[in-house]
Amino acid sequence: MTDKVKLADLIKCTGCTACASICKHNAIAMTENEDGFEYPKIDIDKCINCGACVRVCPIINPVLNDEKYQKIFAAVGCNSNEVKKSSSGGIFPLLAKEVLLQGGKVYGCRILNGDRAVHTVVETEEELELLRGSKYIQSSIGRVFQQVEEDLSHNKKVLFSGTPCQAAGLKAYLKREYSNLLIVDLVCHGVPSYKFFKEYICWLEKKKNVKVLAYDFRDKTKTDLGCVAKIRYLKGKKEKIRFSKYSSDFYYYYYYMLGKIYRKSCYFCPYANANRISDITLGDFWGITHIHPEISIDNGMSVVMINSIKGQKYFDKIEAYKYPSNLEEAVAYNKSIISSINYPKERDEILRLSRECGGDAVEKFFRKEVGTKQLIYCLKGIVPIKVKRKIKSIFHWRK
Repeated sequence: MTDKVKLADLIKCTGCTACASICKHNAIAMTENEDGFEYPKIDIDKCINCGACVRVCPIINPVLNDEKYQKIFAAVGCNSNEVKKSSSGGIFPLLAKEVLLQGGKVYGCRILNGDRAVHTVVETEEELELLRGSKYIQSSIGRVFQQVEEDLSHNKKVLFSGTPCQAAGLKAYLKREYSNLLIVDLVCHGVPSYKFFKEYICWLEKKKNVKVLAYDFRDKTKTDLGCVAKIRYLKGKKEKIRFSKYSSDFYYYYYYMLGKIYRKSCYFCPYANANRISDITLGDFWGITHIHPEISIDNGMSVVMINSIKGQKYFDKIEAYKYPSNLEEAVAYNKSIISSINYPKERDEILRLSRECGGDAVEKFFRKEVGTKQLIYCLKGIVPIKVKRKIKSIFHWRK
């Protein structure tokens, strides 16, 4: 670190890459810490103390949305087959296809080599499949911000999707608004690291004596809400599929759902509030059947927060079932929209065990924590989703 340049504190740094992307002297590299989270590292031999990295940091100099426009909807795509392949209501693919139809490009997260999340660009509907679905790992941005800027300068339509901190990083890097840029962020709970997930996959392969080919974090084959992991693997020479129906089945999903393995900054997220900095925010509209029992959902429902007039124009173009809602309804069963979770006391120990002792140690810690609750989770996994909804609706009605 130079004596003049001071970036965001490590506990607040989101790893958005705005500082590394803005540096014209390649003096900043994103490097993994011991737990696998990327942080900027300054090469003192290349740094000229110009301060560009400090000025662009969205933590030091917050990015704001001055438009003061917001409308909220519950929405689901009209094509049930497409929705079935999506994590929530299938709204993102519709927005992306609209941009592609205009000759534009779509930037988003894909899984590479089965265990690493990276941001990439797609230009066709076929390639769009790479971006479909949730990835519960922090993605590596690489040089995407520079690529987006270049596309925008050539008047290309661009859709950028990512976590709120990545969206803020891009806006800070670009420094101005672009009429040909649509930013879509997600209702984010928090992000684990690639390193922790990779160790989990290695542990899973060793424990089951298999080779994991693909890991889908949310799959709707067994349930219409997609709260099930789908693991495709080789056992010998035979390809098989396993579904993790409940969060106590394997430790990764369990600790993700409880927020115990996230990046430190996720617990102090400045973007977990109603004042979104994107054009459109997408997430799950949990509890919609309690709030509006007249709405039938078969394959999930998205909450869509329209945060700009530009976002509204794009949303108006897509074909979907749209139900006007409000912030109170959206956050009733999804507090992640407006708040981050508290820093768990077990977080550092779980990551230390994975880092120093491997998956077996984390599994042992996990089994001790879960204890007798595992039976409850197993029973929940057995009960059909429609029966669960009926039971919940009865209790909700009695209240």
